[in-house]
Amino acid sequence: MKCISQYYIPLTRDIEIWFYLDKCLVETVKNIEDEEIEAPFDFGFIKVSIEFSLKEYETISNAGMLTRPKYLAVLGVLSFISDEPFDVFGPHTRSFVQPNGLEGFNSNSTTKFKVENVDLTYELKEFLSEINGAKGHEQSLIFSLLDRWRKGRYLEKENEQSLLYLDEATLSYFHVLELLGNNYSNEITSKLIEKIETLVDDVNSNLLFLTGDHLEQKNSEKTNLIKSVWTSEISIASKINYLLKKLDLYTKETAFWVKVLIDQRNSVAHGRRVHYDKAIFPVRPFFPLVFDDLYPLEYLRVFVAKVISRYLDIPFYNEEWEELNEWLIVDLNTTKSNINHESFESSENLNDDAKKVLYGGLNYFILTNKIDIKEAHRFYEYYLNNEINNDDFLCSNIEALVILYEYQDDQKLSDKIFSAFRKIEELDCNPYLRFRDLMYYLDYYNFETNNLEKLISTKEIK
Repeated sequence: MKCISQYYIPLTRDIEIWFYLDKCLVETVKNIEDEEIEAPFDFGFIKVSIEFSLKEYETISNAGMLTRPKYLAVLGVLSFISDEPFDVFGPHTRSFVQPNGLEGFNSNSTTKFKVENVDLTYELKEFLSEINGAKGHEQSLIFSLLDRWRKGRYLEKENEQSLLYLDEATLSYFHVLELLGNNYSNEITSKLIEKIETLVDDVNSNLLFLTGDHLEQKNSEKTNLIKSVWTSEISIASKINYLLKKLDLYTKETAFWVKVLIDQRNSVAHGRRVHYDKAIFPVRPFFPLVFDDLYPLEYLRVFVAKVISRYLDIPFYNEEWEELNEWLIVDLNTTKSNINHESFESSENLNDDAKKVLYGGLNYFILTNKIDIKEAHRFYEYYLNNEINNDDFLCSNIEALVILYEYQDDQKLSDKIFSAFRKIEELDCNPYLRFRDLMYYLDYYNFETNNLEKLISTKEIK
């Protein structure tokens, strides 16, 4: 017996959509038919109609269980294309017998998707084509990726209000990278074995001059020996970086980010001591497991969404990724190379790597104790003289400037840094709003701020 379950998801912004996917019809409606229920906002609902069949011993009350897998799959698609964390909580639901199922429902409609008058119909069609063209395991992988991303997006939104789920959202987004990385395990192993066999044969043939059956025997022995070592050492970092290389997303910046993400994932997944005797605003309800916040969580959301899009060859999150990519910092070695130059150049003459060092990269490595502030003395002395009116430079280096102010005794440089503090207030570009909050932040990272505290106490800065 064919039946239909309908789920009504209230919209919080202007979305217009219609598509059909595997016995699921998704469309926007203004109200709930046959019910005196109005949308909580002025944008109506997304109605998801799912066809299912009941066996003789089942009742309509089994609808929720029978339709849940398809409903979760649809929510994954909806959340990904709209960047909205749609969930199963709260929608109005109804189920009923429908002898013809979804046959004939809005049969004259065609696929469409608009978000606040931006037409994304082409992008949705490409996405649905990829899903419909995938078979078996591959389609299951797609829905798994979307579900992990949707969970991360949901936890991220919940974290904005409660600060409860930063660690869990980070882990959920990382699961997408891990899942896709593992998908390439066999390919990596195959290529590795091929290179081992080539290397072993070259050594045995051209260096040890083995021939015939003896050569084949030694090739087999040495190949198996080396293979047992190397194939067991394919780390999750190698798998993810191989994934990024395949998707043309591998750069110094993304490789460094992956390294940080794996450290964060290990902190969350494997547990570690979390007690701190200090806190920063906004105060959290639990001690955090992720201490090293390289980027805001929304950066990770876009990065992972871009990985999914590139893997599926669909045109979503291109603009978001291009904008974000400009702010990714380079690795430690590149940063050190840039600050050890004999001379420096003004910001408008810098290459991309040097700009990323100037605008936040060096500051991060100083804050995380990867670079000693003394190594950056000449760098900041030059740019304080040449970029004192550059609010991007001041904003992205404010922590390092305070640390430098605390850890050097050059009065001329101290005066220059103090001028930078005043300029930050003048340009209103303090990301902490007040230097007092910055003082708490640096104290949390175990940096002394005695000199800054004096300036605040004497009201020379706020």
